Amino acid sequence: MVISLDRYRRTRTVKASVEMTLGERIELTRQNRGLSQAALGRIAGYTQQAISRIESDEVSVSPTDMALLARALCDAGLLCEYCDRCPVALQFRTMDKPIKPVRA
Repeated sequence: MVISLDRYRRTRTVKASVEMTLGERIELTRQNRGLSQAALGRIAGYTQQAISRIESDEVSVSPTDMALLARALCDAGLLCEYCDRCPVALQFRTMDKPIKPVRA
């Protein structure tokens, strides 16, 4: 799906990702993918109401929930922003790269 940034800027206030809350970033990513809250909920295993509460920052998101949402949205950046140092994020980031053996 190709999104025209000029058209997007005319219809919405674009915030820098630094200024965005986690919920706003999830909502923007979902909208860019052309998904409704209900569709994202079905993919990730949540209800539409749960997605709405996450996007409005009414509830905190656990690392497991964030991993499910990032996978459903095909956006590893969401997970990396959420917990840049957690093992789940590190593994998610290396999925496209060869895994190096860990020296003991």
